[in-house]
Amino acid sequence: MENLHYEMVKYHSRQKHKFIECYLKIWTDNVGNKKKGGMPSLDIIDLYAASGWAECEETKRYGTGEDKWEGSAVLAARCLDSYPFPRSLILNSYHPDPEKREAQLTTLKKNIGPFKRLRSKVEYESLPIEDAVQWALPKVNPCYPSIWILDPYAPDQLPWHVIEAIGNHRGTYPKGGRLVERKPEMIINLMTSSLQRNIEINPRIISDAVGLKESEWLPEYQETIKGHGEMNARQYILKLFAERLSEYYKKPPIVAEIQSTAQTNIVYCMLLCTDHDAGHYMMKLKGIPELKNWEIYQWRGTAERITTKKKLEKKGQKDLFDFY
Repeated sequence: MENLHYEMVKYHSRQKHKFIECYLKIWTDNVGNKKKGGMPSLDIIDLYAASGWAECEETKRYGTGEDKWEGSAVLAARCLDSYPFPRSLILNSYHPDPEKREAQLTTLKKNIGPFKRLRSKVEYESLPIEDAVQWALPKVNPCYPSIWILDPYAPDQLPWHVIEAIGNHRGTYPKGGRLVERKPEMIINLMTSSLQRNIEINPRIISDAVGLKESEWLPEYQETIKGHGEMNARQYILKLFAERLSEYYKKPPIVAEIQSTAQTNIVYCMLLCTDHDAGHYMMKLKGIPELKNWEIYQWRGTAERITTKKKLEKKGQKDLFDFY
């Protein structure tokens, strides 16, 4: 029976949560540790918060590696709990099944409850994404920093107009005797594996995800990309999406490709969008190298062991180490 306390995920998802953790760590370790005054408040908004923890069906089955870890909502809570000036934690946890929705939201509240410093700063809701973004936007003061975590369960659960609504929620702040525009930061899961499977059989899904009409991208793909070898469908979709985001942020997003557990393909891409030069620089300087080192020295060994055990299971064999 499914454990209602946790969201059931594949082991590749651990990389996604590590990406989120690496960027939030920059806020606590660098921004939050400034010795000078003027440290801003911070809002974190997770519109796909689920239950707050993840449980891995693969590591449990094969008895290797972490079988539970903190999901995006708990990572956000931990960040704000350590940050000197947390403003609010806004969490939306939706499931189309009413019974599962209620259980998921109840579990989320239990998992956020231990962060006592945030008790008066957390707001919960359980709405479909279009309604959730309209609920959340008025609660966020655009003149102060905000991080929006957008980690859908399927591509059609994050249409471009949701990203557009968040990207247009802007304010200003004083800097050097003038007002500077502040844009919300976004951490986005672009589900490229699902999108590339639909690039020709259902191109509307790609159009909805990148906010372009089919006539604006499909002819280019068919005439200059498909079969030409310079770029595959996944890379082309990522290019379209990154270019659209760059229109808002005037700089390309930072991208991390999430490998399958078998390390044979890319499942999806995590993107960080920020117009803040320091945040962009620190993620490149510290966040991405930390992620890559963690993947090499921690994630990869477990992934290889899971893959080996799966292959042996199909052949009806046992791993040598199972005898010791």
